[in-house]
Amino acid sequence: MKRNVFFTVIILFSIFRLTAQSSDFNADTLTGCVPMQVSFTDLSTGNPIAWDWDMGDGASHLYVQHPTYVFNTPGIYSITLTVTYADSSKKTKTIQNYITASSGPYVNFSSNLSAICPGQSIRFNDTILPGGANVKSCLWDFGDGGTSTSLNPNYIYRTPGTYKVSLVAYNQMGCATKVEKKSFITVYPKPTADFIVTDSVHCVNYPTEQKNITLTNKSNGHQSSHWVFADNTTSNAESPSKLFGIGDHDITLIVTNDKGCKDTMIKTKYISIHHFVASFTVSDTIICDMDTEVFFWGSSLAQYTWTFGDGGSSLGVNAKHTYRQPGKYTVSLYALSNLGCRDTVVKPNYITVYDSVVPTISIFENPHCDSNAVITFVNLTQYPSSDDFGLGTVVWYPEGDTNTAVYGDTATYVYGRYGEWYVKAIITTPYGCKVNSVSEFVQIYPMQQSHVVIDRHPGGCAPLTVRIDFGPTETSSPIVNYMWIWDTGDTTFSASPDTVQYTYSDTGMYNARVILTNAQGCVLDEDIPTIFVGFKPVCNWTSTPTKACKSDFEMPVKPYDSLDAGGNLVGDAYANSWTWFWKGKDVTRVGDTSFVLSFSDTGLINYASLVCYHNFCPSDTVTNSIYAYVCPPIAHFDSLSSSILTDPFCNVFPKLPNDINKSAGANLYRWNFGNDFDSTSIGGSNFQGDVSVDKNPNYQYKYGPYLEEKDGHIIITMACINDNTSIYNACGYCEDTARIYIDISYADMHMTIVDEDSMLIKEICQDNIVYFCDSTICTSSLNYWGMRIVDSALLAQAVAQNHPIENAVVMDTLMVYHRNYYDSTHRKREVDRKHIPVYFTNYGVYYAY
Repeated sequence: MKRNVFFTVIILFSIFRLTAQSSDFNADTLTGCVPMQVSFTDLSTGNPIAWDWDMGDGASHLYVQHPTYVFNTPGIYSITLTVTYADSSKKTKTIQNYITASSGPYVNFSSNLSAICPGQSIRFNDTILPGGANVKSCLWDFGDGGTSTSLNPNYIYRTPGTYKVSLVAYNQMGCATKVEKKSFITVYPKPTADFIVTDSVHCVNYPTEQKNITLTNKSNGHQSSHWVFADNTTSNAESPSKLFGIGDHDITLIVTNDKGCKDTMIKTKYISIHHFVASFTVSDTIICDMDTEVFFWGSSLAQYTWTFGDGGSSLGVNAKHTYRQPGKYTVSLYALSNLGCRDTVVKPNYITVYDSVVPTISIFENPHCDSNAVITFVNLTQYPSSDDFGLGTVVWYPEGDTNTAVYGDTATYVYGRYGEWYVKAIITTPYGCKVNSVSEFVQIYPMQQSHVVIDRHPGGCAPLTVRIDFGPTETSSPIVNYMWIWDTGDTTFSASPDTVQYTYSDTGMYNARVILTNAQGCVLDEDIPTIFVGFKPVCNWTSTPTKACKSDFEMPVKPYDSLDAGGNLVGDAYANSWTWFWKGKDVTRVGDTSFVLSFSDTGLINYASLVCYHNFCPSDTVTNSIYAYVCPPIAHFDSLSSSILTDPFCNVFPKLPNDINKSAGANLYRWNFGNDFDSTSIGGSNFQGDVSVDKNPNYQYKYGPYLEEKDGHIIITMACINDNTSIYNACGYCEDTARIYIDISYADMHMTIVDEDSMLIKEICQDNIVYFCDSTICTSSLNYWGMRIVDSALLAQAVAQNHPIENAVVMDTLMVYHRNYYDSTHRKREVDRKHIPVYFTNYGVYYAY
């Protein structure tokens, strides 16, 4: 089996060897530029033993297996390889047009100029003809480091010198031809332009003045010059002179050498001609406060020297100065500009400093009783200067706010209603200074009833002479006439409120009147309390025996009004009032015809007295025996402690005195301290108040909601009890109650400041108005409030010098009561608290308290 396989392989190999003889080759490059070197590689099969290469150029054959050959002539060559085998057989292979050898292109060039000035453009023209292949690219070298790949390029030489130029051209096969021309381009040196002047900056005294300036030519290597000026004039002089006016001037110089090369020098704004005018502005030329700093501002950057007319001076573009004395001051300014130009400005009497002004106003027909009266406001302010620039104004705010205003040194206003107002005046002097605002109180109110004292009031026995003392009348002007109408047909006139006497001869009730007229023409018709005139009655009385606790004690009594038991009149008149006495003290009575009596003491009382009256004409005293037993206790507060407690407590919570209880006949006590309050409406409880059972409790009041609910009015209740246990009581159990009133007012003081739009503020601009509003939280009714405005700088000075704080006050304390209105009965009704408007004319930091 193996033998068969081997045989088969041998046969196959022999067949393969007989069929694999062939000639073949390749070359390392097929195209190139002459001289072109090519290396050939034999790829023949069948193991040839000899080789014959024909390069197709007619030259000798090559007989090596792998030859290298150089083609020196451009052309396209067919290559033939013939190989010989050991059996003398030959194989030949020819590759037509296998090798292409090419020559480079033809190259030449020229230029339009061969000699130029720096910066001048030259155009180069190339002549390039293809060689064996098309032209692909070119490269210029201009000899100064510059190159170009363009055809027919333009080029600019910047530096003088002689330059060689070369051009290399490449065809598609990469073959190159280079042409180089030495010293082909000459670049001439150009001149250097320059010029100067002795001084390029000049000052002139007036706008049309001109300066003659010579321009010195400092150019090098030039043959001619040409000058161009900013006004479009020219000159060809070497160093010309020219007139220049105000402004900055550009100068241009163009110089040319013998080769025609040029250079240009341009100097922008080289010549400066200045007309310097110094000026200044000031923060204010009218100074109303000698402590005010005046600010001066120069108009341009310069060196400024200031003199202020009072010996003071300063340096700098801007300055500030404070004048300490009133007067007119001349301000001088000496200025040196940054270009060295000088100017002087003198403003005679430029600053006027005025002394302070104390505003003075008067309000006529104030107060007044007629709501429609014409109220006149007059400005009486004395100005320290007669200067009048037409700037004087007076603005009056009759109702204190800015909603209503009248104007003028004299102005009028009709309020049309009763009330009280702070009239504020804002005064500007004729020379323009604003004065601190000044306010004055205006009152318009009706005449109020006076206090009339009648010496025999309410009456007596006829004939009755009464004397009437007329107390002070609340009126806006003096009373000039009194007319007394006595209700008898008689009338009495007087011009003063002296004591008036009148005798009533008959019995009766008389309703006299007095009509008052004041100097402003207002009339008050005032009723005098009724005067009673009677005859002497004859009286008697009876009583019912009574025993009861003091708090419940009422003993019935029955008076007989000048009548006997048969009802017959036994006196001159019926009695119409009765008074009972015991131990010289009035006894409490109740009722008109049926009476009950009570007593302020306890124990057995066995008599009482009665006096009856007819129109306050008394009878004789009638004393009768009675049986009255009053059982204890008696509830009573210590009189000294009572007076202490009834004084108002302001921001202080009182403590009950140690020995306030002066009750008698009691062995038990029950106190309620009046601090009850009901908060059920807001979800709270109904608190009944603090209590105690001590005789003299140790009690201290404290803050609570009861204060606001009760408006600060507190009622202390003490109940005293006698239950017949430790102290004998004929009635068994009795209780008596006493009450005392205290006032507690607690205020948490707050003040807010708003502008005219009711916006909260802490700072304002000068010459603005603000409103100070009391927002105090108070547990009882607020009667009035006030404040004082203090300058912080003056305050610090006062504290440092240990001076009174009043030295720092810039506005007097203002007390603002509740705003009042008057109802149809001309009674005052409290409605609200009024804000205080304040006008600030000077800047600063102020305290209000």
